[in-house]
Amino acid sequence: MKHSSSSETSLTAQLTSALVDLQLSPHEFDIPRLSHLLNWLHPAAARLGLTNYPDIQSYTSQLVLPALYLLSPTLKPYRLSPMLDFGAGSGAVGLSLACLLPDTEVILADRRSRVVQFADLAASRAELRNCRSLLADLSAPSPEQQGCYGTVLIRAYGPTAEALRQALPWTRPEGTIALWHQPPAPDPPDHLTRVHTLNTSVPALALTIYRRNA
Repeated sequence: MKHSSSSETSLTAQLTSALVDLQLSPHEFDIPRLSHLLNWLHPAAARLGLTNYPDIQSYTSQLVLPALYLLSPTLKPYRLSPMLDFGAGSGAVGLSLACLLPDTEVILADRRSRVVQFADLAASRAELRNCRSLLADLSAPSPEQQGCYGTVLIRAYGPTAEALRQALPWTRPEGTIALWHQPPAPDPPDHLTRVHTLNTSVPALALTIYRRNA
């Protein structure tokens, strides 16, 4: 059994409270496993310059807790596998969702090889068999990569309108894009429809779901 540090105990309480606020049953999710992952992930990412958050508390509250809103019962119809974490960075969003959704395949994509290598290491340490990485130019998917993903996750990937435009070809018909953004929700480009917006626990940060037209 993994040893639980005081930091992990605090993280577990923080994550449990967030799930309860979303009207979810914490017992349905492996929260201690996620706490253990985050306790390693933040300092490791900070050493590589993959996050600017100074401590694990702010890292969790600003990146991980908003990601949990995708687990909201309201958004379940729009949460489709496989998921693509678009410009994964430190992996906080994709790795957290992979940990809590073991039946969902999650791919952490980035154009930087060190990010992809870090994502592979993190997934291996956490024994996330449903998670892998992808080294790719996100602005120019290959023909084999186009239209392959059920849900594309976008958090802090440049200007929101451009992020939506680049994510669109990766998304399969009737698939979705989950975009975390400052209000108001950006207008969708052609071939996307805005279907739902939730305000998150972070002030001035919302989650909007867009669906690709058939």
